[in-house]
Amino acid sequence: MSRTVFIIEVLGLSDDYALAYYKSQEAAGSFLPNEGAVLISLSDKVNLSEQAIEIGKEL
Repeated sequence: MSRTVFIIEVLGLSDDYALAYYKSQEAAGSFLPNEGAVLISLSDKVNLSEQAIEIGKEL
């Protein structure tokens, strides 16, 4: 039995990072909470996950 997989990519464009992210999530149909959540985005270039976890706990 074969299965078809679709990969869809969206892009939000803006001079403001937060607005560009919002536009991309809206286009993807993702739910973005208005309160009670924090987004922490990390680059793969430097391993900062431990520091990000500590910062996230403080927020």
